[in-house]
Amino acid sequence: MKGTPTLFLQMGDRQWAEIMFSPVYAEEFPGAEAVSAELKKIGEGLTSTM
Repeated sequence: MKGTPTLFLQMGDRQWAEIMFSPVYAEEFPGAEAVSAELKKIGEGLTSTM
């Protein structure tokens, strides 16, 4: 996997979250699917304060 693994998450009509892992941290996972799964787990736990 090249670049910075990133998840864009729409939190509302005009609110988005951008979740990124550093490429160095992403190397700790066994592959791209594991990185994606971890980003999605983080995204599922987010809540909006607005």
